[in-house]
Amino acid sequence: KRKDDFDPGQIPEGNGFQRLEFFLMDSVNMLERYPEFFRFLVEFNVLYARDGDPERVRQAFALGNDLLSPIIRDGIADGSIRADFEPDFLVAAIFNQMSALDARFALTGSQIGAEYGQPARELHQAILRIFLNGIQGPVTSPRERIRTIESPKKEQMRSG
Repeated sequence: KRKDDFDPGQIPEGNGFQRLEFFLMDSVNMLERYPEFFRFLVEFNVLYARDGDPERVRQAFALGNDLLSPIIRDGIADGSIRADFEPDFLVAAIFNQMSALDARFALTGSQIGAEYGQPARELHQAILRIFLNGIQGPVTSPRERIRTIESPKKEQMRSG
C-alpha cells in the first residue's frame, strides 16, 4: 500500500457522523483490498511490541488525529456525534479499535466465517456499527437512524 492510496477527499460530504461512518466502513474495504499489507503490519507489531517506541506511535497518531479530529469536532458541533466525548480521546479509541479489528481480521479473516458461521465482512461491519451506534448523537428522525446489520442467516429465516 502506498501512502497516497487513501485520499481524505474521498470522504463524502455530510454531517460529522456520516463522514466518520464512511471512514470506518471504508476500512473494511481497505482490509480486503490490501490483506498482505495489513497482515504485515500485524506481524511487524507483534515482533516489535516489546521494543515499541511511544514517540513513533504518537507521530502516527498525530497524522490520524489531523484527519479524524476535525470530523469528530464537526459531528459534535452539528449534534450527530455525542458531545460527552473529548475528540482526541475518541480518535485514540477509534485507532485502537481499528488496530484490534485489523489484527483479528487480517490474521484470521478466512477462518472467522467458519468459526462463527457468519460472513467475516458482515461481522467486521457489525462491530463497527455497534461502535458507531454508541457515539451517535440523538437521532431526530427514522431517516437519520443507522441501519442495523443483520446476519444473512437471520434474513433467510425471516424470508424462508
